[in-house]
This record gives sequence, structure tokens and C-alpha cells, in this order.
Amino acid sequence: MFLLGQRAIHEGQDMTVALISLPLRMALSCLSAQVAVQLFQFHWDIDSLILCTALIAVSLWALYALRMRYVAKRMLELMESRTEERIRASQREHDVLLQAIQGLVLRFHYVTEALPEDHPSRPMLRMALQRADGLIIEARNRGEELRSLADGDASHVRGDGESDLRGS
Repeated sequence: MFLLGQRAIHEGQDMTVALISLPLRMALSCLSAQVAVQLFQFHWDIDSLILCTALIAVSLWALYALRMRYVAKRMLELMESRTEERIRASQREHDVLLQAIQGLVLRFHYVTEALPEDHPSRPMLRMALQRADGLIIEARNRGEELRSLADGDASHVRGDGESDLRGS
């Protein structure tokens, strides 16, 4: 038995293997390696369970809040597009109705002028035509208000129109 370093070599062992393996073992003993703990090897105590549960709950709440913000934005866009379409439809209907009323007023004006000057209903028809002209002017102003709403300018809205828009 020989002593090589701090290791004893038996007489039957090959000396070359012992000389090669000794430096290799000495070099490997100098290296230190740390193996990370795997998730399933982690020791779960109550604090880490509470922390993970709170982290998951906050993450779920944040995802829910983001989703609700997205849904609310989409609903607002949809409502705005529907409102714009309704305003355009009301403008078209308003214009058609106003043109029809103007046609009727012109016809009544023609009939009034065709009556003789001393006819008893002629003054009443003239007063009705003057009132109809005033209503046409008011209806035209309302149409301009609708157009200004479609453009986003609500400063021209007066009285009932403003309360209708607010829903009260």
C-alpha cells in the first residue's frame, strides 16, 4: 500500500488510474454547484400561500377591470353610432315633413289669393297662413339645431330639446 496525496493506493490498483483520477477529483471538489429548488420541492408555509393567493386574486381583478373597461368603451362607441344614425334619420324625416308643410302652405296661399277680396274667409286664411309661416321658420330653426347636434355643437339647443337630450 502506497500513500499518494492523502489517498492510499492498494497494491493491486493501477497507478496511472489513481494519478489521473486524483487531479480530476481535486478539481471537481473545488467547484461548487447549487441546484435551484423546484416548484414542487418548495416548502409551502402559510405566508407563501397567502401571498400567492393574494397575487392571483389581484391579477384576476386587474384582468376583470381591463375587460370591463374594454366592454364599456365598445358599448359607448355603439351607443354613439346609434345616436348619430338616429339624428341623421330625424334630420331626414324633419326635412321631408317641412317640405310637405311648405307645399301645403303654398297651396293654401294660392287658394287664398284666388278668393275674391270681399270673401268672408279670406282674412282668416291670411292669419292662418301667417301663423303657418311662423311655424315653418321655427321648424327650420329646429332643423338647424339638429344639424348642430350632429356636428357636436350643443350650444344652440334650447328649452325642451336640451332636456330631451339629458333624458329628464
